Amino acid sequence: MKIRFENRVTVRIEGLNQNRLLAEIMKSSLAVTDIEKQNPRTVRMTVAKKDLRTLTEKAENLGFTVAAERYTGFAAMLKSMVPRLAAVITLVACIALYAFSQTLVWRVEISGNSKVDSVVIERLLAQNGAKSGAKKSTLDARMLESVLRGHEGIAEASIHVKGTALKVFVAESLEPDDGANATRKYITADYDAEITRITVRSGTALVKVGQRVLKGTPLISGDIIGTGGDVVKEGNADGEVYGKVVIKESIAVMLRGERAVRSGRIKRSTVLSIFGLKIGKRSDKFEIADTEQAVACLAPLPIKVTTVTAYELVKQPYEITKDEAEAQAESIVRARMAERFTGEILGEKLILKNPLDGVVTAELYITAEILLGET
Repeated sequence: MKIRFENRVTVRIEGLNQNRLLAEIMKSSLAVTDIEKQNPRTVRMTVAKKDLRTLTEKAENLGFTVAAERYTGFAAMLKSMVPRLAAVITLVACIALYAFSQTLVWRVEISGNSKVDSVVIERLLAQNGAKSGAKKSTLDARMLESVLRGHEGIAEASIHVKGTALKVFVAESLEPDDGANATRKYITADYDAEITRITVRSGTALVKVGQRVLKGTPLISGDIIGTGGDVVKEGNADGEVYGKVVIKESIAVMLRGERAVRSGRIKRSTVLSIFGLKIGKRSDKFEIADTEQAVACLAPLPIKVTTVTAYELVKQPYEITKDEAEAQAESIVRARMAERFTGEILGEKLILKNPLDGVVTAELYITAEILLGET
């Protein structure tokens, strides 16, 4: 197939007396081809792009309208190729970026630790070149394991790379027994309470069911104590003690004042993090605002997109009735109590007071049986 690189335009010309128009075109030197009559009012033809303006002027002088429908030629071909070329370039760039990212470490995953903070372990690794963005080929797992084993509290370490993650497992050192604690240990009360149940597996109970104790009172001793009060054998305390306690929650609600409400103004900003470089800027600088943040990681690429939505808050005066304040105060103290205690409630008492003009106070007391102390 022969490709014509000359730039040409296919036009649609509408109007009456097409023969007159065609006669005028034939007398001129316009490079016109592919003339096709569609109907008594419409004719299509192809004209060189350089002659398009002359053809349009001739047709319009005779009362015709001219509309360009399609461009052909080298320039048009290049124009049509631009979107495809951009897609190809983008695909190649993404493949190259992905291939490059697979040669780097982008996550450090630490497990096995409970006493040695993960931040401390990450800092030790980073000081020895093992951090996000490091080349996998430069990491020396045996050296890194030796560094971690040399840190206080870590007995053993295992390090390997999986994908783009550096996986670190540590086994912590066992704490040596304290001589005093090894021979004498107590279980003490965590609350003021009335003792309801006692289970002793090792040691001697120092309290009885029905006895009232204060927080910090010894409940079980690790020693085996004889009837005369002498210590028969020293050891560790093991067991549980339950007691009846009273838990209190309170809140004060004002009948009038100011509160922050959303004005309706919203600002959104997006920050793109790639290879440690942040692109974009947060724009949530209202004087007072509620903010919501959403983070998306475009795995397996090391790209993180953070979107922050800020809702402007303005202060508005409010006034509520005493009944509304009491209902609000009760709802708040019950919600707080539900977050604080989820066990079985033996009894409760709600007190609503209005000691000061303009303020309602709610106090909620519950009675419950809870574990006072254990080994």
